Parts: sequence; C-alpha cells; structure tokens
Amino acid sequence: MLALMKSNPLIERYLFSILRPSRLYTSIILYIGLLMVIFIINLTISIAGHYDNASQLCRSIFVQFTVFQAVVFWLWIPNNCFAAIRDEVTEKSYDFFKMLPLSASQKTWGILVGKNAAALAVGAVNFIIMLFVVPLSAISIWFFIQLFVLIITSSLLAASLMLLVSLNSTHKKKTNSNMAVIIPIVFVGPWLFGFIANIFRNNELESATGKFFVFSLPLLTLLSCLTIYFTAWTLKGLSRKFNKENEPLMNGTGALLFFAGAQVVTLGLFWNTLDSTVGFCGFLTTSASVLFTVPLFSMLKLEHYLEILGAQSASSNRNQLTASLLKNSNISLDLLLMAVWIGFAAAAAIISVSPFITHLLGTIAMLFLIVLLGSLLKEIYCLFRFSLFLVLFVSAVIIVVPMVLGAVFESKTISWFSPLGFFVNMTSGFVPSAALFYGVLCIIPAMFVIQKYKTTINSRFPKSV
Repeated sequence: MLALMKSNPLIERYLFSILRPSRLYTSIILYIGLLMVIFIINLTISIAGHYDNASQLCRSIFVQFTVFQAVVFWLWIPNNCFAAIRDEVTEKSYDFFKMLPLSASQKTWGILVGKNAAALAVGAVNFIIMLFVVPLSAISIWFFIQLFVLIITSSLLAASLMLLVSLNSTHKKKTNSNMAVIIPIVFVGPWLFGFIANIFRNNELESATGKFFVFSLPLLTLLSCLTIYFTAWTLKGLSRKFNKENEPLMNGTGALLFFAGAQVVTLGLFWNTLDSTVGFCGFLTTSASVLFTVPLFSMLKLEHYLEILGAQSASSNRNQLTASLLKNSNISLDLLLMAVWIGFAAAAAIISVSPFITHLLGTIAMLFLIVLLGSLLKEIYCLFRFSLFLVLFVSAVIIVVPMVLGAVFESKTISWFSPLGFFVNMTSGFVPSAALFYGVLCIIPAMFVIQKYKTTINSRFPKSV
C-alpha cells in the first residue's frame, strides 16, 4: 500500500483526508461497534437454541458477512466513485485535477483506490473474519475463493461504471450522496439477506454451474470471467475519457471490437439452447439489444465531421469529400455493426435446428430497416443538435403508439409496426406491410441527413462545390 501511495500522489491526497485522526477514530469505533452488535445478536440467538450446532452458527455468520460485503463492495464503493468527479467540481478543484501530471491510468486507480481506502479496509477485515469462519461452517475453501473473486470483480465493474457516469455527469450541485447508500440498505437489505441466506441454506450456489459453449463452469467462476471482460473494457473507456474528454467513449475500431466480443459472449451463453426456438430467438434478441446499445457510445457530432473534412486536401473533389464523410459517419459504423451481427446470426442459425430459421432472412431484413431508422434519427440528433428529449419523444412515439393501437384493437398485425412488437413477434418473420412502414419512415430523416452532409461539405470547401 505504501509503495502504491508513493507511485500515485492522488491516492495519498485522498488518504490524507480519510486518515485525519478525528475521522479515522470515529470510523474505527463505528466499525468495532457494528462487529459487537453482530456478535451480540448471534450470541443471543445461539443461547436461545436457534442453532443446532456450531456449524450452523458459523454458517449464519458467514451469510451475514456476505451481505455486509455486498453492502460495502456493491453500494458503498460505487457510490464513492460516483461522487468523485462531482465532489471535485463542487469543491472547485476539478481544473486542478485535470492538470495533474498523471496518466489516465494513475487517475483512474487513484480514484478507485484512494476514494475507497476506508471501504477497502473494512472489506479486507471482513474477508479475514469470513476466512476464519469458513472451516467451521461446512463451506469449502474453493467456494469462498470463488465468492471472493466475484465480489471483487463485480465491485470493480460497478465502481468503474459509476466513475464513468461521474465523468459524463453535468450535475454541479452537491447532494447528500450517503442517501444513495442508506435507502437501498433500508429497502433492499432485508430482502437481500433473506435471499442469500436461502441460497446458502439449500447449498444451491455451491453446486450451481453455468455453460459457456461446450464448457461447464461453476456459476460464480463464469460470472467472474464475464465481469472481468466487461471491467477491462470499462477501464479502457475511463482511460480514453480522461485523455480525450470531449470524444465519444469508443472510436469506431473500439466499438467493433467490443461488439464482436459481446457477440461471442452472447453466443457462448446461448450455445446449448440454440436447438430450440426460444433459445434461438433469445440469442437474436439479446445480441440485437447490444447492436442498438453500442453505437450510442461512439456517436460523432458535427464538430467531429468538420475535423474529418479539415484533414482532407483542398484539392479534393466533391466525390472524395463525400466518400470520406460517409466512411467515417455514424451510419456507416451502424451498418458495419449490423453486418457483424448478421455473421453471428448466420453462425447461430447453422448450429440451430429451430424451425424459426426459415424466417431468418425476413428477420434480418426487418431488423436492418429498424437499425437504419434508429441510425438516421441518431444522426439527426448529432448533426442538427436537436434536443435529446425531442429525438427520444419521436422514438417513443414510433415504439409505443403501434403497441397501444394493437392492444386497443386487439390486432397483432398493428403491433408489428413497432420495433418492440417486432421483437415480441419475432417468430413471425418478414411482415411486408411493417417493412414498408419502416422504409417510408426512413425517407424523411434520410433526406435531412443527406442535405446536412452537403451543407457541411459546402461550408468547409465552398470552392469545391
């Protein structure tokens, strides 16, 4: 820890605040008091004869500390990270923070470790207590290791995601962030404790397995591997955001690599269910949801397009400028992601024996039109700087109104005109009237986008027009 502090002054800065004597002693007293409460409660229950033997008592203590760790690692630590940048802005030190001669990695780990030093200390002591209880509670040490890794990796994922949200947050007003921890504890805590206790009571979690492609892995190990994968990408996004604050979270190459990896993960999780219509449709729906989500984190705005045109030679003709703009546009990336999705859908179809495969080409055609419509609406938002609320409102109308009308008139055909209805009725395949509807909806935004492309080129190279 001392070596890490010396190599990262940001950690030392946060620790200086945390380790102030008054604050440190208060925290230690509160933690010791909490441990004493847990001890007294378990001693009272044991004296009352609720436990048949010492193994049940130790198992109950293990469950209680597991819930304790869930609160520390899944609520307290992410909340600290969510408040990190906001606190810097509130204390008017964010400009100083940005000018620190530290790499993006040092800033990331400086916040993740420094802001959570107290929480990490509490978590470490709790794990030591759990380790002493494990041999007496009939819980295998291998299961404890799996649980330990899952708690740590999932906490790192949640913390890095909250830090990423904090970096993109525009809220300047300081609020009582402790309520973000207290409220979930009050309302979710009892349910979470009962849920975890029931799982440990039935030994379900220790024997649970999950399948990834042809491999059968312990469930906790599989979940840990998935969280490690997404955590690595989140940390990569944090580094990019610290280095290029005004750039999108992912560039085109990053979006393609992340999307391809996410498709491999999705295919692996659904691999053993592709022989059924439900499993095959589940894969298509899950992978398509990723298809709609990834482009939101790689959106280029009008100023990015101007930079792309600015890199072109002044002697470039109109066709070259248009080709350069289209090649780097959001729409091109969306269609390229769509092509990757089609490849994975085709691979899943080859493996599957579901009768739904006969509708696959129609499903791809329908999804292509929906993706194109969503991409055009997104491009209008990026190019014309319309209010995000307005674009979301139009999208909501397209999604909700056909579903409402379909419910009112009890017509499944009307619901097909909604993208949501398409996913609900995916096994119906290609619906010509719905495809025509999506095609017509694409015309008007496409005209606006094309005209804006022309105007952008003219504004940058008036003589080349």
